[in-house]
Amino acid sequence: MLKRVANGLASLSLAQILTAIGNLVLVPMYLAHWSTSVYGEWIALSSLTAFLSLFSGGLNIAVINRLSQLYVADDQQEYARVQNSAYAFYLGIFVVGVGILTLFVVLVPLSKWLGIRSIPFKDAEHIVWFIGVKTLWAIPAGLVLNTYRIAGNLAASQWIMNIQNVLILVGTVITLVLGGGPVNIALIWLLIGVVVTFIELVDVRRRMSALQPGFTKANWLSIRQVLVPSWHFLLMALSGLLTQQGPVILISSRLGGETVAVFVTIRTLINLVRQTVGTVNYAVWPEVTRLEARNEFRKLQLLHRLLVFGATTIAVMIAAMLFWEGDSIVTVWTQGAISANLSLIRLLLLQLVLATPWLASALMTAATNQNKKLAYSYLASSVIGVGAISVLIKQYGILSVPIGLMLGEAAACYHFVIKESCGVIQESYGNFVLRLYLALLFTSAAALGAGAVAHYVIQEPYILRWLIVGTATCIASGAMMWIVWLDRESRRVFLRWLSQSKVLLRQSRTTGLD
Repeated sequence: MLKRVANGLASLSLAQILTAIGNLVLVPMYLAHWSTSVYGEWIALSSLTAFLSLFSGGLNIAVINRLSQLYVADDQQEYARVQNSAYAFYLGIFVVGVGILTLFVVLVPLSKWLGIRSIPFKDAEHIVWFIGVKTLWAIPAGLVLNTYRIAGNLAASQWIMNIQNVLILVGTVITLVLGGGPVNIALIWLLIGVVVTFIELVDVRRRMSALQPGFTKANWLSIRQVLVPSWHFLLMALSGLLTQQGPVILISSRLGGETVAVFVTIRTLINLVRQTVGTVNYAVWPEVTRLEARNEFRKLQLLHRLLVFGATTIAVMIAAMLFWEGDSIVTVWTQGAISANLSLIRLLLLQLVLATPWLASALMTAATNQNKKLAYSYLASSVIGVGAISVLIKQYGILSVPIGLMLGEAAACYHFVIKESCGVIQESYGNFVLRLYLALLFTSAAALGAGAVAHYVIQEPYILRWLIVGTATCIASGAMMWIVWLDRESRRVFLRWLSQSKVLLRQSRTTGLD
């Protein structure tokens, strides 16, 4: 298990590095070649197409969980039925979705609806269609890609995604340098996604012919068996889109494209916290599914503690650094094109740190298809949050986004999600949550204090100050995790895993990772 997680984390960590490099390179390039309003409107149009991922009905995650369980049980016949049924269903969704998307683009006045003024009307239509088709294509393509993950090789799936992301990054940079506009970039993204999927199909048929997608054994009964957890994953996907894209659409329609550019640029920086949690969760997800299938609740409890405590410590570590240096990083990063709103930065940091524990804990229910309460909690928080933003945006402007999201999560997620996860793995909720929030309080105080000392002592140069502030918050957070977060058993297991990870690292240097 450790080797699989280590390989997965390696590939996922590279994905985060590529994302960071992409943001580091692309945001200033967009702003150098396009106006701020064009960049903001491009983001708003992209955000609208993200809702097309809901066409999968949440089936993709539920199917992957089910196929992983069947693979572990070596039930080849049922595996083939579920996989073939899902593949046929996804391709049908793609065809129907493209038809609906085409009608939407033709009939809906997108520019008026989203407040698009700098991008021509026809270009806006083409952008939404190209990115929309790419989003829909990702639904059947995702099943092909996750064949590696189901077979216990999450790293392979992620390496392919890393290659695709590099191609998209390079294609975008070349297009911008050559003077291309948003329509050109949207078309390139679509073409790259289609080509990579066909390469995946060829590789799966060559290396894992028994697991290759097909149609011959498809039946409606197999789909019905995963529809209930799929419905809950659909609600979760809708909730995530409302939380991430809803504010962008509201800001675009109420405050304009330039404000969208400011918000999205700052959120991209702040989302380092969320991406870190997501990386760890995704790497551990297949192992949680396997442990639950074997009823190994003691291991699940230990994994849950280490996951939530570790993710929260990392979140505090990053957030404390950005609390003091976020405004200067934004200014330097965008070369002054984006105004660094310090209040927005700090409120978004607070919102994401408070969200980290329940986001990490939610893996216990999501990875085992026991996600009913999680789905409704997440949906309630999103609806309340976006509703609060729509009410508060007139008075508080861009600051209404983190305020509204925190109100929604406090009402529906902070308590309910963690309690449900503890119930699934038979963990004592009271003891767990008391230790969690006391440790969060002490760790935040230590990290902010250490960061403040470094921030005010080191004035110039700013890059040196960033490094020293980051080092100070890392040391303070790490020390508090060891002293406050972890009990004796967790420390012992953590040290054993660390020792084994060193052995695996040495082996990988000489033999290469599978």
